[in-house]
Amino acid sequence: MAPHRIIAVDLALLLPDGVAGETRRLNALISNRSGDRSILLGTQRCLPHITLAMAPLEQGRVSEAAEVLSSALERCAPLHLTISRISTVVTGAGHAVSGFDLEPAPPLLALHQEIVDGLEAIRAFEPPALCTGRGEESDAHMAGYVQHFLDHSARERYSPHITLGAGEAGDADTRFSLPHSFAVRRGAVCHVGRRGTCRQILAQTEI
Repeated sequence: MAPHRIIAVDLALLLPDGVAGETRRLNALISNRSGDRSILLGTQRCLPHITLAMAPLEQGRVSEAAEVLSSALERCAPLHLTISRISTVVTGAGHAVSGFDLEPAPPLLALHQEIVDGLEAIRAFEPPALCTGRGEESDAHMAGYVQHFLDHSARERYSPHITLGAGEAGDADTRFSLPHSFAVRRGAVCHVGRRGTCRQILAQTEI
């Protein structure tokens, strides 16, 4: 890709195996129940994740975004998080989406703030390109969401969560006893796909 091409990136936390596996199980359950297969999570692409911050970014600056993420994660490792419940929200595009809500613990919020500050210095401002496959429909709403994330969805508006799927779900659907705590030790810079999926890992770091 051209170094000056503007792409949609997500600086994200990748989940440990147990939480990732339960997320994928719930994703299949919710997608089958709702009939909406627009969010399908996998082990190689469209990975279960926790968004720290999104932004448009020149393709040639991915290494700088990776350094922002790596430096921030080194200062908080290991990061202990807690799932509090499952909730369903309706997005600005009118879609019902379910997710694991995470407790907004101070270390997580501090990490989010540091990532936001780092991205502010290198972000682009143009509408970004999503990671899409051949023949896939565009997702103008998601491209706009990424473009304005730092202005409209960060800091006091940040809502940490793990997306489970398109459709409704509740606490009774999970095999976890809630609240459920776990530790995160991996992060990634991802190219965002339709519906906010982490479609492709561009850089990865372990803590």
